Amino acid sequence: MNTFTYDGTPENSQKAMELYAQGVRLLCHKCNAEVLVLNNWDSASKYNKRPGIYCPVNEKHICVWFITSERREEFWRRFYEFQKERENLQKE
Repeated sequence: MNTFTYDGTPENSQKAMELYAQGVRLLCHKCNAEVLVLNNWDSASKYNKRPGIYCPVNEKHICVWFITSERREEFWRRFYEFQKERENLQKE
């Protein structure tokens, strides 16, 4: 099976994700452990982490967080709901 040594830099992140999608194993550049790729909140919650790429041996080796649109939309929806509630309380 093919492998790719991933160093956690932004320059290699896109390449690493493309290779991972093709079935290539991503390895940590410091300890050669196979890294955890947590694509979504469901898989990330199993490890109590955010979506991203992590070295399972030491997060100081690789720790890359993904910004997901599903949570951003939820955040803004809740923000505006809170803002409306606050405005309604001020009117009373």
